[in-house]
Amino acid sequence: GPQPTLPTTALATLLAAGELHLPKGDDPYFSDNLAHIPDINVTGASFYTLTWERQMPVEQLSAECREQQTDRAWLRLEGVNYRASRASLGGLPLPTPPPGMFIRHRYEVSAGGLFALTIAPPTHYGGTECGSGACGQGGDHALAQDVTAQVMLGWDWARPIPDRSTGFFGGVQLEVTGSVTIEDAALLTRALSCGCAGCEGCGARAERAALLMVLTLENHAARSVVVELSAVLRESVAGRAATRGELRHSIVLGGHSSRDVRLPLNATDVPLWWPHNAGGLEPTLLNATVQARIGGALSHSEEFRVGVRTAEAYIDNRTGGRAFRVNGQKVFLLGGNWITPDLMLRYSADRTRYCDEVRLHQRAGINLLRVWGGGVSERNPFYECASEMGLFVYQEFWMSGDNNGRWAGSYSWPLDEAAYFANAQDTVRRLRRFAALLFWGGGNELFPRRLSPPVALEEIVHREDPGRFYIASSMDGGIKGGNMSEHDDEYALAPRDGPYTMLMPLSFAQRNPGLHANLTISFQPEVGFTSAPSYRGLLRFMSATEAEQIPERGADSACRAGSATSPVWAFHNYLSWSTANGSGPGQIYDHVYAYGQPANASEWAAAAALASFAQFQALVEGYQAHLFEWYASMSIWKTQTPWPSLRGFLYDWWLEPTGAFYGVQAAASDRVHAQLDRGDWGVRVVNKDVAAALPASSVTAEWFGLDGKRVATETMRAPLVAASSSRAADGAVHWPAALSREAVGFLRLTLRA
Repeated sequence: GPQPTLPTTALATLLAAGELHLPKGDDPYFSDNLAHIPDINVTGASFYTLTWERQMPVEQLSAECREQQTDRAWLRLEGVNYRASRASLGGLPLPTPPPGMFIRHRYEVSAGGLFALTIAPPTHYGGTECGSGACGQGGDHALAQDVTAQVMLGWDWARPIPDRSTGFFGGVQLEVTGSVTIEDAALLTRALSCGCAGCEGCGARAERAALLMVLTLENHAARSVVVELSAVLRESVAGRAATRGELRHSIVLGGHSSRDVRLPLNATDVPLWWPHNAGGLEPTLLNATVQARIGGALSHSEEFRVGVRTAEAYIDNRTGGRAFRVNGQKVFLLGGNWITPDLMLRYSADRTRYCDEVRLHQRAGINLLRVWGGGVSERNPFYECASEMGLFVYQEFWMSGDNNGRWAGSYSWPLDEAAYFANAQDTVRRLRRFAALLFWGGGNELFPRRLSPPVALEEIVHREDPGRFYIASSMDGGIKGGNMSEHDDEYALAPRDGPYTMLMPLSFAQRNPGLHANLTISFQPEVGFTSAPSYRGLLRFMSATEAEQIPERGADSACRAGSATSPVWAFHNYLSWSTANGSGPGQIYDHVYAYGQPANASEWAAAAALASFAQFQALVEGYQAHLFEWYASMSIWKTQTPWPSLRGFLYDWWLEPTGAFYGVQAAASDRVHAQLDRGDWGVRVVNKDVAAALPASSVTAEWFGLDGKRVATETMRAPLVAASSSRAADGAVHWPAALSREAVGFLRLTLRA
């Protein structure tokens, strides 16, 4: 067929070429179209094997590069899923890297001519059917035998992708260099001197910063050379570049050899990088230029942005678990669980899409993104956007308790351990330069320590990214989780995660909402609920007729209630909006139907938006109420969706915010915040500023009916609130007499200086 535009996958190429017929339009995500595409376990691997060919315009590119030597040309691919079964230039074979979705490919194409690359699917592509029928968490689990994204075989919130997303993952670059190249240069912050006697941490700038430059030099020529290495760190001030640090060093590099280089670089008067919403402190980035010269002539140069900051993981005395200090100040981390923009990888080189999604998280008030271990290691544009916007990233490697032994699959997977470690090392080297990268995780919900993950993974992290925190698992607590006696803070973040179903309002006033209050969970990696798009959003991925098949009151997660069933809603992973409110028959509280009986899908979606708003606002406020008392971090499961799902997201696949988004934003987007305690109806004031106390203030409470009219107002005093803490105001709110006890009321709390 026609040559694909990169990045692409085998499935995307076949669809673009009209080779696959979909019964309900051209969008594979519309209705149940995806179910009508033949799965790889039916077609075999050859059907979804992708070949890409392209002439390499080396002479043209060399002519354009007048400022450096141009005797070498390289084609760089940020990722290939799964294996390069053949690569050639001018018909001659080229060496290929180990298999795996997360290792970069570099091919020398200096001779020019036709480059051809054949990409084969994962070796163990697995099946979508189990002995008892359809599968959920990783299908039949077989895909976990390979070094790839386990979610491509399906999860309880995603359908399996028929080709397992075989193809290109990330950007493609053609580059010319001299005989010596710089690989994976980074500047890591080792220590700060802030010039503030008696201060607990730094502010906007540091007097001095001790940095470590790490990189690899490669000599592709036969002769030895003397490499003149230089690095300069600059700050943009009023449109002009001010040098904050630099180094020069000469290295003798033998022919056809490489060397890992680590050199100190001392910077002065540097602005610091902070997560957003920290209290007037910005995620300031500086510009770094690293050059390698031979005999004065430029052989290769790398330019990248640097955030100067320290991050310290520690066990907090009050919360009893994991917490983080940034630049010496403790920071409450409100997180979101991230998968990837698209299961078909169509946005994997789209910086605009990545930035749009990261910006939505920023506007919601989130300052941490957990890139979940059943998915991917994200591409460079994602990390660039997060660094620019002041969001931290917790990046996990590609293992899960669902497929790597804890609950299913095998502890011996992936089978090719050498390929796994090669992918891990390459990922660490690629991402270590980004200010957003807070820490590494070995995988999702792994257990026990002696079996998972492999010890060598931690060794790779400490060797390639010295000083960065690593935690082996997100959750331990025994095989099922929840056992404090089997929790180890040095192995896992939490003894239990979840829950994932809707909760009653009173739950959010309790410790560990939806879980046992006797658990110590300082750092909760995932907790969340169902979600729904707007009515307009529903019509983007189902017909009007299908949309009108709304769930009945109390519908379960197969979208059934009584005799009613909605197959398309179930196909898109509908999750129930109900909570068991007692143990008797019929004691089910449906959070959507609480706003009345919807007459149609539009009314159902509107009520779902209100229910989402209330649920997600209460979740975030419940954790914020006890920041650095019970909790140091909480991450919502999930905050984005890689396909049009009906569970777990703050905005839909087309980036339209939902009620869940506005609920989180209402709770978290402000540095200081007044909120309701759902237990005693008291008011708490939260101060997330990392350094400054909030002076005594007042809180005004206003009640509104469904018609939007204000029916009651009351005011109370609020005391001084220290940095990174919360305190109760002097008073509580009361249900207004103008509203019946069965009515819906809206409460607005306003904090005034």
